[in-house]
Amino acid sequence: MAAAFFFWAVVFTASAADSPAQPTVDEIVQSVLDQRFASDVRLTAKLFRIEGLERKTDLGAVEVLMRRTDKDTRTVVRAVDPAKYAGTTLLVIQPHAADASPRFFLAGKDGKTEELARERLKETIIGSDFSHEDLNLAFSLYWTRRELIGEDITRGQTCYRVEFKAPKDAPSQYARVVTWIEKNRRAVVKTEAFDADGARVRSFSVAALRKVKTAKGNEIWAPRALEILWFPPNQALPSSQKTRLEVIEAQYELELPDRVFAEETFGQGVGQSR
Repeated sequence: MAAAFFFWAVVFTASAADSPAQPTVDEIVQSVLDQRFASDVRLTAKLFRIEGLERKTDLGAVEVLMRRTDKDTRTVVRAVDPAKYAGTTLLVIQPHAADASPRFFLAGKDGKTEELARERLKETIIGSDFSHEDLNLAFSLYWTRRELIGEDITRGQTCYRVEFKAPKDAPSQYARVVTWIEKNRRAVVKTEAFDADGARVRSFSVAALRKVKTAKGNEIWAPRALEILWFPPNQALPSSQKTRLEVIEAQYELELPDRVFAEETFGQGVGQSR
């Protein structure tokens, strides 16, 4: 699960969660899902390759649109720059049913749309370490093979540590996911994803949070930056590669056109006519 963005499992209301003394793992996960955004979201973000402690290489910019309904969550990620990627758009549809598999659609610069097969979910975007599958950060929250495996202090916050195992025949590159969920705010702050051999493939974390006001005047907590570490297989050095996603502009509780999230028209963009 990723970034999160990242965003998908990290945007939550400003009030603290009312939690029982000893919640079950299902109650913990449901409290995360219950606090996610209820209206449309629009973000502009920059992707950076992080090398060493300071050096950042600008990889490009993306626009992220999100809509949550009773039956599914839809995420649209559109490349803004560099020019060779600009206009390429991904639509992710994550059904809310237990163990339901997400669907991924890609619209190229030529306007042609295709549904991505399982083997293409590992492909990365704009030279970053985010794969297509990682843009659906909340996918593992719907996996029903889950277990509360402990508590940790992460970034100064006490967190539940929950392990999720992929359903049989799930179209995922990950077999197991471990997620750190803040006890008080019920927010996902870190996730590590492992392959079928038990090797860690990616680690996702919220690098910065901020409280923002939505278009309707409500206050929510939202990510300002997400980081992903990719661990190349069978490679000793470098041990990992890091990409940082920084939110430049964010709008919450919007009412975007339905066509933006439809399989037939998602590649047209918000400002284009049907």
